[in-house]
Amino acid sequence: MWLAGVLILELTYDPELDSLPVSFEALATAAGIAVASGCWRAARTLERPMGRFGFRAVAISSGVFGVGFGVGTVPDFFLGFFLTYTVGLFVLPVAFLVMGIGISRSRVFPGWARWVPFATVAAGVTTYGFHALAREVWDPSDAVWFATLGAAWILIGLAIHSLDVERPEVTLPAP
Repeated sequence: MWLAGVLILELTYDPELDSLPVSFEALATAAGIAVASGCWRAARTLERPMGRFGFRAVAISSGVFGVGFGVGTVPDFFLGFFLTYTVGLFVLPVAFLVMGIGISRSRVFPGWARWVPFATVAAGVTTYGFHALAREVWDPSDAVWFATLGAAWILIGLAIHSLDVERPEVTLPAP
């Protein structure tokens, strides 16, 4: 959902209108809430407090990030912009960093999943570092960070799905 929204954003965004496409905001809101739900549930499977805290931090940040886009549909309402950019640029990368530390210490995730949060933080710092400090060298659009974030969410979702946790067996009643 998120990556489809980013594609819609890049194809339809008009800076003259000074508003994001509603289709992007709807997909971004749904994706943020879905990621929040998945990360919150995954936190219950981890034994170490740092891993649980990291997943819950990403869950809360992703949910607020998504809701910020949803609130952004209200014209001239600063709260949506504030939630989206404050959480998306500052809080979410820190949450991914804490998640990465928790995943690194946890031995339940596959080896490839341990680098995903750190790579996400590096992409955010690089993208917005250039945007803020070296704009004349490279001025990346928000889509670079958004696409990286979407890819990270997908990879973390795959890592969560690959966890070997006990799943309750479903028994159907006899006909």
